[in-house]
Amino acid sequence: MDKITVVKIGGKIINAGELLNEFLDQFSKIEGMKILVHGGGRSATNMLTKLGIVPKMHNGRRITDKATLDVCIGQYAGNINKKIVVLLQSIGVDAIGLSGADGGLIKASKRPTDPIDFGYAGDIESVESKKLKSLLDLGYVPVFCALTADKNGQLLNTNADTIASSIAVAMVGFAEINLQFCFEYNGILSDLVSEAIIHEIECSNFHKLIKQKILEGGVIPKVHNAITAKLNGVESVAICGISNLLDLRNSTKII
Repeated sequence: MDKITVVKIGGKIINAGELLNEFLDQFSKIEGMKILVHGGGRSATNMLTKLGIVPKMHNGRRITDKATLDVCIGQYAGNINKKIVVLLQSIGVDAIGLSGADGGLIKASKRPTDPIDFGYAGDIESVESKKLKSLLDLGYVPVFCALTADKNGQLLNTNADTIASSIAVAMVGFAEINLQFCFEYNGILSDLVSEAIIHEIECSNFHKLIKQKILEGGVIPKVHNAITAKLNGVESVAICGISNLLDLRNSTKII
């Protein structure tokens, strides 16, 4: 059976040139068909600050007003996505830059305003898995940014972890699916002092870890999306760093 690896990158990797180059070198060595999904929240936050716009967050998720959306579009689909695509092309990976809006690959709707109004935030409704598999069969490596669109043509800021998880679940049935969330640590840490890695997280322990404050901020949606993927048929789900992207033994595995 074919294998498809979906990798999501975020955190400091995107903003640090050396880290990004190191990651892309490792990513290029993943065998079989692969898909890359990237965030870019820190770049968006930095640009918002430069423009005098105060970034707003709630439980690790961005509240996106019109001005924030415009910045996200420029950073995610423009600056970051194209930089990653050309760097991958330079090392022999036939990357193609995409948002969920391109080809209608990811269909989304604006998130309801109750109980929290997240503004122009998108909730994923479906992924056009056959179209995406066609791109993979042609030899392309899709590189998705964190944008989708609704049926009315409105672009929406969409959590990149959610996009990666949704893509991985949608591709179940075409191949063995592996999903990896890669950021600046080698896994989920039990604490920031010792940087000890939690090697396994059971799906049923999610709320307990939040209550114990082991999972906080932006890590919460990351782990939530990892668990969602595992519960919906994704073969292997791990949270890792650059150094263990190709060997997940010292990462956090979702079981």
